[in-house]
Amino acid sequence: MSIISTWKRLGWLTQFIILAAIFTYPTILGFNYLNSKGIIGGKNKETVQLEKATQEQNIILTSAPSNYKTVGLTMMPLPSSTVVRDATRVSIEYWGMAWQSQAGFALANGGPLTTEGSMYDKAKINFNFIRQDMYDKMSEKMLDIAKQFEDDPEGTPIYLLGIMGDGMVTFGAPLMARLQEINPDFRPVGIFTPGFSDGEDKFIGPYEWRIDPQKARGGICVVYLKDGDHNLALKWAADNGVPVNPDPTTWSANALNFVSAEDFLDAARKYNARKSNKVELTEVITDENGKVIKRGDKVFKEINCVSTWLPGDEKVFSGSPNDDIINLMSTRENRMQMPCLVIGLNKQLEMHRGDVEKFIWASLQASDQIKTYDGALRFACKAQAEIYKEGAEENGKFWYDYYRGKTITTSFGRQVTLGGSRAANLADNAELFGLSGGVNRYEAVFNYFGNYMARLYPEDVPTVPDINEMLDLSYLQNVYSKYKGNMTTADEPQMTPGGIVDKVSERNYKVEFASGSAQLTAEGIKTLNEMYQSLAVSDLKIQVYGHTDSDGDDGPNMELSQKRADAVKYFLIKKGINPKRFTDVMGYGESNPIAENTSANGKQKNRRVEIETGM
Repeated sequence: MSIISTWKRLGWLTQFIILAAIFTYPTILGFNYLNSKGIIGGKNKETVQLEKATQEQNIILTSAPSNYKTVGLTMMPLPSSTVVRDATRVSIEYWGMAWQSQAGFALANGGPLTTEGSMYDKAKINFNFIRQDMYDKMSEKMLDIAKQFEDDPEGTPIYLLGIMGDGMVTFGAPLMARLQEINPDFRPVGIFTPGFSDGEDKFIGPYEWRIDPQKARGGICVVYLKDGDHNLALKWAADNGVPVNPDPTTWSANALNFVSAEDFLDAARKYNARKSNKVELTEVITDENGKVIKRGDKVFKEINCVSTWLPGDEKVFSGSPNDDIINLMSTRENRMQMPCLVIGLNKQLEMHRGDVEKFIWASLQASDQIKTYDGALRFACKAQAEIYKEGAEENGKFWYDYYRGKTITTSFGRQVTLGGSRAANLADNAELFGLSGGVNRYEAVFNYFGNYMARLYPEDVPTVPDINEMLDLSYLQNVYSKYKGNMTTADEPQMTPGGIVDKVSERNYKVEFASGSAQLTAEGIKTLNEMYQSLAVSDLKIQVYGHTDSDGDDGPNMELSQKRADAVKYFLIKKGINPKRFTDVMGYGESNPIAENTSANGKQKNRRVEIETGM
């Protein structure tokens, strides 16, 4: 029988299997040969060749600086040290504090001025990074730019500045009023963030206040007033039900008091010198809510807590080794509180939309590099040392050591973390500003701390402006729409399994429900909206406990308190709080009173919802 006739007698399936076996192996060999020669498949072979670069440039962290996950990201070449000389390009002058949330700018620029091979060089931008720690000088500079722009729009360089995002109301509202004197259409607007404070800003005080926050009543905090560090102390007090005295010239035994520092470093100096330099204040008598009833005599008091940021925190702990102090609250717990908000003049930004969007994308790509590659982070820290004019002699080691936070042990055996910032990529911006369909968490930050200032300092902030007047996300939205296909991932908060181990705050809220039910009243909804803003600032675990007074039977009271605790939880989830944050939601009925049930006032205090947050 011939081979051909035998082949014809085979079924089609058998024929297919034999042909596949004959041709598959040579096909694979041929494909591999062409691929090895770069004729096909070249794009899929792009990798980082560590052996072709210096060790410092291409060290890849075994665990990234944050819990960020790299998705197909390769390391970009680092900038050179040669400054670009091209006057035909658009120029951006940026004023920012010595703050590592801006590390992406340092990497993308190559140093104070744009260098060859940098990301801004590739974007055809000349970027001048100038350190400026004083907000008043930033404001005056923007007013000067606005006057120039009004007279010569084409010839005025773009001016951008960076501030603590939780202070946008107190910084931006007065500036907007002055800008509108130049042109009624002028406004300062925030456009994106290159990074966050991640523990770098902190409220430091006695350890015993962590155990019993009510011992903070009568305490004195030194701080640069009406700024992000002030906000931390205010939030800690609010979350723990401690009244605050906003007047830095008076002292109340029933509230947390504040005295003014010239800046964050001065706050650290004044704290360390508190033993020999007591502050002179006028005593005021207040009710339990902090309302002044009458003024009294002059008193001399010792400062016992401070709000500051790196290197102020390092100076406090190294300069006061005999104090049993800890970080009572920091931006590591309040991870969304303090983005570095980049601000510009609205009309100037509109004129240069294309260049602004190229700048944003280059900056966020640089943040991705810092979040992924140790070599990129080291380069950024070295560049920051040159920009900030501090630490250059150590090639940026100071900034590198404190970027992720440095843990020390105090003389009392307490573990304390100093420093801590994190870069923000496109995905982090999308999460913060709600670009991908989620909640705009920055709106909660803006309104929450804006309302603080409006209540405490109405002479400075008569009203909280509409966020849409002071935020223009159109530039970031365009970048997101164009590059979301290339987007990597955002940082995710680290939450250990189980309930709260380290409690940060505990407060009783009067959440009003309809009588005998879990139906929220209008006043109850208002309270929960305020509660949401406070909780949206962080990603801490949440525990909710419902309580009733003694009216009625134990069984129905227990059931009602559970329904009310559940109602609080589901309201907050619907507003946008991550359901995973709720570790315990429990009704206790009338079993845990905080006041006597023999009076209407006592019963009202017992009808409450208790919120605990922590890690």
